[in-house]
Amino acid sequence: MSRNFEKPDAPSATDAAEAQVADARKLQRVTDELRSELSAEKLFVQQVMAENDRLKELIAKLHHALEPRISSILTLRPLRFALAERNRIKAEVRKKGRGSEDTVGQLIEARKHEYSTAADIVERVRETARSHGAQPGRTAAGDVGIAVYAHDRAHFVSNVLHALDLQGASGLVHVWIDGDHGNAGKRVRVDLVHDCVQMFPVKAVHRNRGNFGFRKMMLLSMRYMMERYDKIVFLEDDCFPVGGAVDGFSRALDAIADKPDVFSVYGHPFGLANEEQGVARFQGWGWATTSEKLRPVWDRLMDCYLKTEEEYLDFVRSVLTPEIQAQIDITPGRLPSDTLTKFFAWDETLCLLTALQGMRHQRTDKRLIYNFGAGADAAHFHDIDYFREPPFNMVSMDEIWAHY
Repeated sequence: MSRNFEKPDAPSATDAAEAQVADARKLQRVTDELRSELSAEKLFVQQVMAENDRLKELIAKLHHALEPRISSILTLRPLRFALAERNRIKAEVRKKGRGSEDTVGQLIEARKHEYSTAADIVERVRETARSHGAQPGRTAAGDVGIAVYAHDRAHFVSNVLHALDLQGASGLVHVWIDGDHGNAGKRVRVDLVHDCVQMFPVKAVHRNRGNFGFRKMMLLSMRYMMERYDKIVFLEDDCFPVGGAVDGFSRALDAIADKPDVFSVYGHPFGLANEEQGVARFQGWGWATTSEKLRPVWDRLMDCYLKTEEEYLDFVRSVLTPEIQAQIDITPGRLPSDTLTKFFAWDETLCLLTALQGMRHQRTDKRLIYNFGAGADAAHFHDIDYFREPPFNMVSMDEIWAHY
């Protein structure tokens, strides 16, 4: 029996064309979807890269801001404080008759300073001075204005002011106190400083409510003082003036009045060879100058202060030649260029500006200033044994009246 098989009809040309069109449309849809996904991926990558750049910039800013504090961290300052506190607690516990094994978990009362009021602090300073035989001297020359800087260290500024008072110089003193900027805890300490200052018959007290920072306060006080005095002495709260220091500065300024190549005189020596001949390295620990010498340098110093940090560092790079750096970097361990190449500091910048003018700084014949900002309570100089040596030559607060 035979069977007939019929061949299916071949697709027509129209059907084939429609199929191709459908395939093409499908391919186009897939292509469009892939392009859309790719575009979204590109946008995401761009956003990630932008965020990465932002984070890099933020990290760079944080690193730059923290860099000046790295040295403090590397000296294990927090650990030193912790160990000192541990030793104190152990001593207090032993005093009460308990062994060290009982210290864990014990609450120790907060310490109250032995001299908690301005009257206590100033009287203690006066007693210490008397115990070392410090007596009032003749009244200092009245042709000098003295700027003293303070913030929150009542004991420091009280020692400086009493030393000036014994020289009959209180009436020449302007005390500049930086403010608390609304910080209630800080205000207590600043108030104590203010109370101590008011126990001395100073010429004027300039207290800020806001926190200017030492750089701004120094620049503003320079302008104020040079508008009112021909001779100006500048003392930070840890710069102790020995007996006769004010007259010593006055005589030293008279000696350089007609020397255009000498900008300042300073009473705290570096301990360098041939230092008495004058150096290009500025010393900000107890120094003096005249308004005539200060005014043109102050203008340039103010210009540097008003620059952005980027502009300032560009300026430093443009003028800090190897020759200039060799002139000012003469105090190992305390090199101006270490700061100049990182950020603005008034003293190092003043050092650079005067060196660029070919000016130098003259040590006083006799040592007139002892910087006593070293020791456990210091802001920067903790290792007193190290900082006793040149170019620092610092002492502790306990020693200053022996030098008066």
